[in-house]
Amino acid sequence: MPRHYRVWMVCVLYVLMGAVVVQSAAQPSACTALVTQALQAVGQNCEGLGRNTACYGFDRVEARFASSSTAETVAFGQPADQAPLLDLIDLRTAPLDLVAERWGIAVLNVQANIPNTLPGQAVTFMLLGDAQVQNDVPADQALTVGEPVRVIVTAGQRVNLRGGPATSFNIVGNADPGQPFDADARSADGQWVRLAAFDAWLSRSLVAPLTAGDDLNALPVADLDSQSPMQAFYFRTGIGVPTCAEAPDVLVLQGPEAARVRLSVNGAEVELGSTAVLRSATEAFSSLSGSPIFGGLLEGFDPVGDPACLATEISLIEGDAVVNTEGAHVPLGHRSRSATCLSEDGAPVFTSPWSAPERLTGEQLTELAFVEALPLPRDVSLPTEADIDASVQRGPNVKPEPTRLPVIARPTRVAPTADPSRPVATRPAGEATAVPDQNTNQPSCDTFAVTAPFREQHHHRSLPVLPIQRNPMEGAGVGQRRQR
Repeated sequence: MPRHYRVWMVCVLYVLMGAVVVQSAAQPSACTALVTQALQAVGQNCEGLGRNTACYGFDRVEARFASSSTAETVAFGQPADQAPLLDLIDLRTAPLDLVAERWGIAVLNVQANIPNTLPGQAVTFMLLGDAQVQNDVPADQALTVGEPVRVIVTAGQRVNLRGGPATSFNIVGNADPGQPFDADARSADGQWVRLAAFDAWLSRSLVAPLTAGDDLNALPVADLDSQSPMQAFYFRTGIGVPTCAEAPDVLVLQGPEAARVRLSVNGAEVELGSTAVLRSATEAFSSLSGSPIFGGLLEGFDPVGDPACLATEISLIEGDAVVNTEGAHVPLGHRSRSATCLSEDGAPVFTSPWSAPERLTGEQLTELAFVEALPLPRDVSLPTEADIDASVQRGPNVKPEPTRLPVIARPTRVAPTADPSRPVATRPAGEATAVPDQNTNQPSCDTFAVTAPFREQHHHRSLPVLPIQRNPMEGAGVGQRRQR
C-alpha cells in the first residue's frame, strides 16, 4: 500500500477516534441538560396534583383506560395532562433518548390507606424512563373515600373496637362513652362503620353523628379487602444499562412522614414508611430459580411448564418498611427482594415472601443519588452510615395516627388474637355485647409486558411479551347489637 494512503488512513482513524471521544465527553453534558429540563418541567406540570390522579410529567407517557368513554373524554397526550386513577388500566413511560430529547416521566398521587383526616397526604409514585405500572384494583371494586363523618360513642359504658365489621372479629381496642371518632366507610349491610386512621370497626348502633344532618348512609361501602385505585399494582422497569446515572429506569415511591402506607407490589405486601426505589424485571422460572439472588425465593414452587416470573427489589433511602405476615423490618439503607410467577394468561400463581434485608453498600447508595434531584413532595437526602445504624437498632419506626382537629384520643388497645387479620369466633352472636369497665382486656396481570430481569454482574436475556389484549404504548383510549 502506498505510503500516502497509509498516512491518510491513520489520519481518518484519528479523526474518527476523536469524534468518539468528543461524543463520549458530550454525552454526560447532554444527559444532564435533558434530565434537568425534564425534572423542572415535571415539577411545574404536576404541582398540586390531586389524590387518585395521574399526571403526564414529561415526554413520553402512554396510558390505557378501562372505559372507552374515559379514553375519549380525558386528554392524556402531552405534558401537564391529568387523568383519574379509578379508570386507569396501565401506564407506561419511555426510556431516555438523547437524540429525540425524550425521557418519559409520570407522577401518580395514590391515596392507598391514608384517611382523609390527613389532608393533602398521599403516596407519590414517580415512574422514570423505561417503566410500566398496571393497576390491580378494578374500577368497580376500588374504594374512593370522601370526607369522613365525625361520630361519638353513645353507649353508656366502654365498648369494643373490632378488626372487622362483625362480632366474630377479634377485639383491637376499646372506646369510652362520648369518645369521638371519624368514620370514613360503612359495611355492606350498613351496620358497622370503619374508624379512619385506627384500622378498626365499631357497631353503628353504638355511635351517632356529632353534627346534625351528617348521614352515615352516605359513606362508601368497604370491607377488609377494600383498596383505593393503584393501592395494589404490578410493575416492571427496564433492564438495560442507562445512558447516564442521572436517568435510570425505576419506580420511586414516597409516602407521608406521618403514617405508614399499605401497598401490594407485584403481589407482595409491604407497609412503606417513607421513600423507596423499586426495580422489577422478568425472566423464565428455569433461569430465575438458578439465580444466586432470587433462586432461594422460589424454593418449594414446582410450576407446570416454565412460567415467567417477576423479580422485584425495593431499596429504602428514607424511613423504613415492614414486610410479610410476621412484620419483618427492612431498615433504612437496606433492600429486600420478592419473586412472583405468572400463568400463561398473566395471572399470578406464586408470590414469595420478601427476603431478609440486605444492607446497601456505599457504592449502591451512590447509585441512588439521583433521587435527591427529583421533584418529590418532600426533599430526600441519602442516609449516612450513622442513620442506617440507628434505624437497625431502633427497629420498626412506629408512627402516630393523626386525625382531623379537634384531636381525638386514641382508643385503649388490647392484646390481639394470634392472627389479628383473621376473624375469630368467641361467643355466640346473640350474647350481650357491652363491655364492663373491669373487663377491658379480653383476648390480573393479563396486560403486563415482560422483559428479562435485572441482576448484579450477570448477563440478561430477553423474553417474549406475555399475551396481552393490547399494547399500552399503542394507546386506548352492623346486627343492631353492641360489641362484646
